[in-house]
Order: sequence, then C-alpha cells, then structure tokens
Amino acid sequence: MRALFALFTALLLVLAGCGTQGTPPEPPASPSSPASQEAPEPPAPEEPASQPEAAEPSNPDDTLAREMILAYGGEVVTKKDGDHFVTKQFNLFQMPYSWTRPEEIPPACYDLWFLASTFEEEDRLEKYADPQKDGWVFPQEVYEERIGSCFGATPEHLRRNPGYDPQEKCYRMEGGGDGGAQQEIAYTYQRQKDYMILDITLEDLYGNSWASQFRLIADFKEDGGWVFRSCECQPGELPQWGEERGNTAVLTKEQWDLLDRAEDLVRAFEVDPSFLLEESAKEIDYDHPAEIGGQGGYYPYTGDQYTGLDDLRDQLCRTLTPDFFDRLNQYGTFAEQDGRLYILDGCRGTNLAYLEAEDRFTAYTVGEELIVTRYAYYADSAPTGTEKVQATQVRAMPMVLKNTQDGWRVDFLRLPN
Repeated sequence: MRALFALFTALLLVLAGCGTQGTPPEPPASPSSPASQEAPEPPAPEEPASQPEAAEPSNPDDTLAREMILAYGGEVVTKKDGDHFVTKQFNLFQMPYSWTRPEEIPPACYDLWFLASTFEEEDRLEKYADPQKDGWVFPQEVYEERIGSCFGATPEHLRRNPGYDPQEKCYRMEGGGDGGAQQEIAYTYQRQKDYMILDITLEDLYGNSWASQFRLIADFKEDGGWVFRSCECQPGELPQWGEERGNTAVLTKEQWDLLDRAEDLVRAFEVDPSFLLEESAKEIDYDHPAEIGGQGGYYPYTGDQYTGLDDLRDQLCRTLTPDFFDRLNQYGTFAEQDGRLYILDGCRGTNLAYLEAEDRFTAYTVGEELIVTRYAYYADSAPTGTEKVQATQVRAMPMVLKNTQDGWRVDFLRLPN
C-alpha cells in the first residue's frame, strides 16, 4: 500500500534552499495510509453568527462557512461521544505564515493541501502512482485546476514548484511519514455582500507552536462559487530561518543590488508613481490634466529622463523583465498620448506595522529562475519613536530572478505592504 501524503519536512528544506539559518520548525510528517489516520479592513456586523459545534448547521450561511473551513483543512470525525469538527492531520492551519496573495503560500504547503484535500481515496491515488519510486505523478491540469479554483493561484506561479516537471507536464511528489494531532475547531462568521470572514479558533491541547487564532476571508464569485482571499494568523512561535538582506550565502552582491533597484521600481506602481522621478513637483504638469482611454487623472510628464512610454519601458527593463513591466503597468500607471508620456496621479499607503529590519531571505533554483523568499515580519501596530515592538505575524513572499540573454532580471516582486 503506497504512502498517502508527501514528506512535508523534505519539501520545506527544498524551499529553504541555500543560505538558511537554522532549521525550520519540524512540521508534522505525513501518514502512510488512510488506515493510519484517526477516524482592505472589512466592516464587522454587530453580532457575528457562531457555530462552534459539530452538529449540522441550521442555515445556508453556516453551511457555506463550514464548506470553506473543510476546504482549508477541516473535517468531521465520529467518536464515541458524537461528531467532532476538527483539523485534518494535514492542513493549512499548520502553516505558520499569514498570506494576502496566493503566491505567498509556499509550494510545499500547496502540495500538502492538494494531497490531504483531494486524494484520500486509495483507488484514486493508485491511478497516479509513480512507477519509478514511492510517490505520485499528477498531471499539471489536475493539480493546477484544483488549487487555482480554491486559491486563485496561476499556473505560472505553481510551476515554480521544485516538483514540477516541464518535460512531462506533471507534478511529482514523494511519500512517507506520519501526521500531526487533530484539533477541535470553533468559528464565527460574518457574511458580507461580496465576501465572508471566518474567525477560527483551534483548541490547543498540546502547547504546539502553531497558531490557534485565524481570520480567513473568501470572496464570492459571479458564478456562485467562492475563492480564498487571505488568511491572518499569529503562531505561538514565529519561524526564524534565513539570512539578513545582503548576505552573499543567499545571493551575489550583484543580485542583491538588482533586487534593491527592482523594489524601488515596483514602489512606483504599487505606492506612488513619483518614485520614478527625481523631482516630481517639477516633472509633472499638474495644470493640464488629461483623460486617456476613458480614465481621468493623468498629467503630462515634463522631465527629460524619459522621452516617452517606450523609453520608460526600455530603461526599467534593464532591471525588470519586459513581461513583468507589462504586468505592473496593466492598469495604466504610465501611458502615452500624442507622443507624450503621462502619469496617473495618486498614491497608496503602506503597512506601518511592517518591520523591515527583521526581513530574512532564502533562495532556491528552478530552471533558469532563482526563487527568493522574503520572510516579512509584522507587529500588531506601527512602532512609535524608539519603542521596541514584537513581531506577531510573518509572511513568506516570493521574488523571482530570471536569467535572460541580457543577464539577470526581476520577473516578480511584491512589496510587503
């Protein structure tokens, strides 16, 4: 009988790659067979509904809330004293990271979720058995459709998984190990027009380092379905591995410099376009607003650093890949009209609770790409003065460097805002 789940520890070590400091907290190993398992800040309504018991929910919103928790990593088990709503032995509640975008869920965690949530029937697992070794081979369309439908992750991102085989167009996973303890689930939910908020509490009987409080948010889709948007959690013990920025055990000096430049460029798209300008007050003509493509709020660029949109793109693509520039500019932050460069006015705030000095980094290689993970730490609130604040959350944020014919370029990076 083949092992049911991938070896989670080994996958995490692959993700950590070079330049790690210490060893990641040991996650639960994977069970060997089904038989081995025991049977923007949204407004809150005045009184959130609650359904902590395992009994069948009494209204459609309860049913939907439980469906979402089951999809994330819950299950109902029957014991002598009745049914219990508990975590699966393998689930995303064991992940120590908060996340706000699907690419922030590490590949190892997606693999574990995929196996635990989808392939618990042995006959279905045998269909995908790897003939060469103990494990499985899943067609890319099966893996990507199931994860994409629940989390919105793109095939491009998922294929940066070290287990992806581009020649065979499949995902390979190894087997072996045992699972973790199951915990009782209690929850409340807040149903809004376009999304649902789930506040989840896990009963911790073992004093482990995982989080026990979660805020999970899912957006409703037009077709009547839903997709997870984000999850916040505060682990009992924050993971502390990786190296500080600039450590050459992770990247070369040239690669660190490239990432630093890319971060400044991305800030122009995600925070304020004036980050690309030396003197924004003198290089934007605020007396002549324009409308481009039905969108107002554009102002002409009057500086001499960029001759037009194509020149701006060419200069930025000395650091970014052309595809990444186009993705960053998909909402028209920079546009051209009558041969002149225009800038869309406006700026966004940043997360003041982000503790930049606490950043840690690891890296691993997939093909011609270098996947760098920034572990970004956050406090409960913004630091004031010289006060020392304690990090309470961490996000695992990937950045992608691609080796092109023109040298290394950054192909993906999001700010820890």
